Amino acid sequence: MTDDVQLMLPSPEREGLGTAIAAEPICGLSPPLTVMQRSSPTHVDSMFKCFVIMLLSQYHCSLDRLYALRRCDENVLRIGTLPFQAQYGIAEIFRNFIQKNPDIQLIQEEVEDEKLTSGLHNGKYDLIIARSSMLDKNSTQRGVICIDRLVAVLPSDHSLSRRKSLSLSDISGEGFVLMNPYTSVYSVCIDEFKKAGIRPNIIGTARPESILSSVSLGNCISLLPLSSFEIFRLNGVKTIPLSPDVQLPIVVIGKKGAKSRAVTAFVKTL
Repeated sequence: MTDDVQLMLPSPEREGLGTAIAAEPICGLSPPLTVMQRSSPTHVDSMFKCFVIMLLSQYHCSLDRLYALRRCDENVLRIGTLPFQAQYGIAEIFRNFIQKNPDIQLIQEEVEDEKLTSGLHNGKYDLIIARSSMLDKNSTQRGVICIDRLVAVLPSDHSLSRRKSLSLSDISGEGFVLMNPYTSVYSVCIDEFKKAGIRPNIIGTARPESILSSVSLGNCISLLPLSSFEIFRLNGVKTIPLSPDVQLPIVVIGKKGAKSRAVTAFVKTL
């Protein structure tokens, strides 16, 4: 009696798994895998059939593991931010996201500017929250948190402190202490000076709290985001809007072409 045994690879429909895995032939054989027809099954035929069944079982186990890993990754969202969460209410945004998406684990980290962009491009972060000036050709804006503004920061007894607005030309002869050179705010300041054709007298760089202390003592002036004064309040300092206005949008940035359920869910909460 002829025994015709035919074992075929299934085509599992797995959400998030491409069909490329299911379509791969085993050991280079073209599906279906067929035990050759014989008028009488031999011991070798039986062994081969058992081997193929075992191979298919391992194949299914591997698919299950890949599926579980993919599902696990889709349920984790990694976000990097600049150290400005308190200034822009970002902690509240995170809280709302967690409440609306309890099945997604949110992992967030505050880092300085130079580590944020590299973290996005090397896959450490799914999204970053940063200033729009940090966008590059490999990233895309996914949402806007708020709009901050650059302001002139002067000692309260400075001769220009009563002005309603100041141009960069008005203060071009002053000594500036700006934010540290690795920050996006420093880059924005330098770009604005270049646009105005000004070579600023930069006498130092520092963190915002140190800058405000120096300004209050009359040692310098500065350019800072207006939101800095929500955190650092100091007597003897006056903020004056710039003319023309210099906006500092705070945005959510993602890698071009990267998509996931967690990313989509976060963007919807903005």
